[in-house]
Amino acid sequence: MRDSLHRAARERYTPKNVLSFVVAVVVLTALVDDRTVVLALLAAVPILEGAALTREAPGVDGRWAKAGLGALAFLIGLGWLALELHGAGTGDPVWVPALAAATGLWVLLDTRRDFVEGRQPGESEPAEMESDEVLLVLNHTHLVAEALETGPKTVPELAAACDLTESRVRAALDATTTSDTVYRVDDDADPPRYALDESKVGPVAFVRENGRRAVHRLLRPVRW
Repeated sequence: MRDSLHRAARERYTPKNVLSFVVAVVVLTALVDDRTVVLALLAAVPILEGAALTREAPGVDGRWAKAGLGALAFLIGLGWLALELHGAGTGDPVWVPALAAATGLWVLLDTRRDFVEGRQPGESEPAEMESDEVLLVLNHTHLVAEALETGPKTVPELAAACDLTESRVRAALDATTTSDTVYRVDDDADPPRYALDESKVGPVAFVRENGRRAVHRLLRPVRW
């Protein structure tokens, strides 16, 4: 892993790239009068660069890289908080460094959860589709939902109503049934019919559903 990181670092941090970074820091310091902004950006650099470096290095266990970045953010936040409490910092509210330290701690706990579940970071997420495929499925999902507003329908009926192939309709149904926006009725029928849960459609339902997912994601590291 060390050799892999060394190779990635040599390829990423060429003399030209390092010089460009130094010039950017000098220009930023001269243009930005707020020292807090400059310090925050400089503190973020090793975290962002560390993430980029580990992504580029083959064979690196993403969990250890994630843990290292979380520890770095946690230590930076603690150091910043100590300076503010002793009056030697930038004079910012103490919640700013406290939030930075809390974020780093959350990343560390989330990494612990990755090890417990035997997963690489992001492995629990569904396989990503290409951007054009995502847009296509979203469009088909919208068409299917509109067709179901008039009542339950089978896959062939939805294909005819939406002018789609049955495989496209099934892909759209798969995207909506995971959140129970569309559900099966008449399970014993062949083919089964699908209906739309209108309580899960609209801006309020969107905020409620995604808010639930966000809370679930935030609480993942503290589940034992």
